[in-house]
Amino acid sequence: MPKKHTQSTKTRKRKGKDLDQIVDDLRPEKAAKLLNQPVDLEVAGDAQFYCIECNRYFVDETTLSGHRRTKVHKRRLKQLEVPPYTVAEAEAAGGVGVYDRDRFLGPSKLSKKKPAFDSGIEMRRSYQLTRLYRSFSTTTSDTGRRIGELSAAYTAAKTAVETFPSLSKVDPRAVFANNELNLGHIDVYGFDYDYTLAVYTRSLNQLIYDLAMNRLITYFKYPEQLRNIPYDITWAVRGLHFDAKKCVLLKLDAFSQIQRGTVYRGKVALPDEMVRKMYKGFSVSYDQIDPMYNRNPERETSLRQLIDLFTLPWVGLLTTATEYFDTHKIDFDPQSLFQDVEVAVQSVHLSGEMYSAVTSDLPQYVHKNPGLKEFLERLHNNGKVLFMITNSPYSFMNTGMHYMLGPDWREYFKYIVVLARKPKFFNGSAPFRLYNEVDDSLSYEKVTQLQPGFIYAGGNMQELAEKAAFDGRGVLFFGDHIYTDLADPMLKLGWHTGAIVPELAREIRTQNTDNYRSLVCWLETLTSLIEKFQDAAQGDPAVERVLQEWIKERSLLRTETKNMFNPQFGSIFRTYHNMTYFSRRLMRLSDVYTSRLPNMLKYGLDHTFYPRRYPLPHEPHSPIGTDIF
Repeated sequence: MPKKHTQSTKTRKRKGKDLDQIVDDLRPEKAAKLLNQPVDLEVAGDAQFYCIECNRYFVDETTLSGHRRTKVHKRRLKQLEVPPYTVAEAEAAGGVGVYDRDRFLGPSKLSKKKPAFDSGIEMRRSYQLTRLYRSFSTTTSDTGRRIGELSAAYTAAKTAVETFPSLSKVDPRAVFANNELNLGHIDVYGFDYDYTLAVYTRSLNQLIYDLAMNRLITYFKYPEQLRNIPYDITWAVRGLHFDAKKCVLLKLDAFSQIQRGTVYRGKVALPDEMVRKMYKGFSVSYDQIDPMYNRNPERETSLRQLIDLFTLPWVGLLTTATEYFDTHKIDFDPQSLFQDVEVAVQSVHLSGEMYSAVTSDLPQYVHKNPGLKEFLERLHNNGKVLFMITNSPYSFMNTGMHYMLGPDWREYFKYIVVLARKPKFFNGSAPFRLYNEVDDSLSYEKVTQLQPGFIYAGGNMQELAEKAAFDGRGVLFFGDHIYTDLADPMLKLGWHTGAIVPELAREIRTQNTDNYRSLVCWLETLTSLIEKFQDAAQGDPAVERVLQEWIKERSLLRTETKNMFNPQFGSIFRTYHNMTYFSRRLMRLSDVYTSRLPNMLKYGLDHTFYPRRYPLPHEPHSPIGTDIF
């Protein structure tokens, strides 16, 4: 009689993990540990060849690679594309709420919705690339196979970047912090006038250029033909350095390295090899840039930074004159050219020509700066003390403020200082003088105290702080010039500082475009591919040619992203991979920075600005880019 079959009552241990557990293992922090397990002699392959999707160990890389080509493994990958069950899904399916298939399982083939980003799938792609690299580095005999693996790694990386979720866009009108700043501790707000309270149009650059060019021709006897050369307002960016000995414009990063492809003599770009010979490399010594590093105080630094917005016409004048002299083979002294341009531009201000032209046509040269009045009113109505320090004459500043804010603009400010002669105002000892607006004169009587409602000229920062009783109170001073407005107030008096950088909004809008963001993401990923595979590819000419193609593509990507800001010099904030010299000073000398003053309206008077945490090269980065492998 056959034995009756009975169902066993023993509990059997299920092999492997459930899909939801595997999805959890694919999270970056867990996957990193599973893919780098310590040696375990009790496990197949000493636990060094693990398939995370199938939860299986293999004896060697060859066996693991073969497994990954099987239907079993591919079926598991297909299963993992479906999100695991959740409590919310179970409740919805049971009648609690509404069950939405696209919400829980992802869009069906008939759905037009875009599939949501699955971090687990992306981690698998990263994991697959890791395995490709390991296989590649241990296989030295088969050139065709190695090239195929390079192609597979490239394709997988490209796919990962294309499906990576878009980063959130940056608000062009936001305020950005370099240091922690609590506005609740700020009792006093100070302001520069030009390019801070008053924002000028690009027409002002053209005006200064034309007036200064006229002085070069009239007083310094430069060729009359220079008038016929049009000025391209958009050709350059500020923050560049002019080498007064070699007569070239160049862009430096935060570490005094010359950005390649951004060295110009006139409007002619100098080849990298020529730049290398000129500077014996691509590094510039600090004593050529910063006077504090100069061992000979009588010798001027050879590289002069054109850092404020008023110096943009300088770049145009220097470029136009150099281009003309070189084209016509006229021998000239670069240092004399720089000095002549400097005097010509300064004369435009000192003579009053620029002030007269601007006040005669304010709509052409001055933005209304919407929101400025509301911001000043909010500060004034909440008991904050406001003051202004400007190098401009009172009549010019008064006309502009009346245009922007109305006839009662002075009610907002407790102290007003004109003709301040910054930067001497911050490091000198000139006395304050009372200004008489009726006859545009200065009083000879000694100023013993600063009285609200009066206009003062000259003076110095230390005396202002003492007579206005700013000592011990929270002061936040806004200006556009990193050196003349922000350096001394921060370093000598301990004031907080805010930088106004009008170009910031335009650059952020460029960064927010889908094209720019996808290019940068792929650039970082491609750089990682090159870095990871370069050593293993040595000795095989065919494989090295593939890497050279990647390097060429990387070079094109770097140029393309740079040109999106400015075809000649790129962004004013960064070089290919570092911050610029301009950015370095901006970060050092300002607590916060923004594109325009009314942006402060977005934040309450007790708001605290927190700086973001910048990752160091040795710290963890995002999964797509430098750490995709």
